[in-house]
Amino acid sequence: MKKVISLVLAFIMLFGMCSVAVSAESEELVVTVANDLHYNLAASLKVSKKNNLSEDFYHVGASGQLINESVAIIKSFLEKAGTNDSKFLLLPGDLVHAGTMEETVLVAGLLKEFEAAYGKPVYVVPGNHDLFNISVSEFKTVYADFGYNEALAQDTLSASYTVDLDGGYRLIAIDSCDPGESPNGMTKERVDWIAAQGEKAKSDGKKLIAMMHHNLLEHFILGKTIHPGAVVDDKELALPEVFAKAGIKYVFTGHTHDHDIASYTAADGTVVYDVVT
Repeated sequence: MKKVISLVLAFIMLFGMCSVAVSAESEELVVTVANDLHYNLAASLKVSKKNNLSEDFYHVGASGQLINESVAIIKSFLEKAGTNDSKFLLLPGDLVHAGTMEETVLVAGLLKEFEAAYGKPVYVVPGNHDLFNISVSEFKTVYADFGYNEALAQDTLSASYTVDLDGGYRLIAIDSCDPGESPNGMTKERVDWIAAQGEKAKSDGKKLIAMMHHNLLEHFILGKTIHPGAVVDDKELALPEVFAKAGIKYVFTGHTHDHDIASYTAADGTVVYDVVT
């Protein structure tokens, strides 16, 4: 069975939004994916300061992010996501910047307002910034309405879970983080859980799509050298092969703040696509 994925990338200054239509014969799933929102409460309360760039770019932060405008940009993004053709909103990590409870609660409030206004379910999974100052348990509690309360299965050792979407699709939201750290925290136990969910999805007749914060594959030359820990394709874990065997052909990732699609051809010929926004 062939699946065709069509991608329309809208680059929204602070982060990327990706509207994706995945179809298998007559079944189609349309979702909006946005990664690395970095809701920055402290910066949003400050007045933009001049930097050494030209006058048109005085407001741009050192990392290229509009950090002082992050809250306004996220609110504008949510309006766009609410009125496009997608049925679900997927947010694979770094929802907030400082990882404080205050920022976390504020973002959860925005997402509740979004669901109430547009009727589109939102699903989240943590990024490294989300766990800088709160625990995995606290993350799952604050974002309980965005995947965890309706989860079919949860990994007791992380913030990973599965939930059914439309058209015979099932989302596997994978926590790839080492709490409080930037490098990925994937472990054999989490990989075994992913493999088990793949078998469960097959027995249930569901097609898995995945989201996680760290990249599955390397997206640019020397990427793993420049950004250690950003990619989870550890040879011992053999995660791309695990994804292929589990029937996961598409995974949405972030963390590296770039826009790219990389692919991996497994030993059995299955092609897995890592879409980073």
